[in-house]
Amino acid sequence: NQNRTDLIINPVKIAEAYWYLHTQDKSCWTHELQLTPFAAKPSY
Repeated sequence: NQNRTDLIINPVKIAEAYWYLHTQDKSCWTHELQLTPFAAKPSY
């Protein structure tokens, strides 16, 4: 059984990702960002 906490994203880390998007340098933009819990399979 996998640890259930591995399926939960820390809200502080979500906020940090959004802050990164807000403050990124204008010379290099992120067009898509997927936040995924550690134990979840990415959907790319």
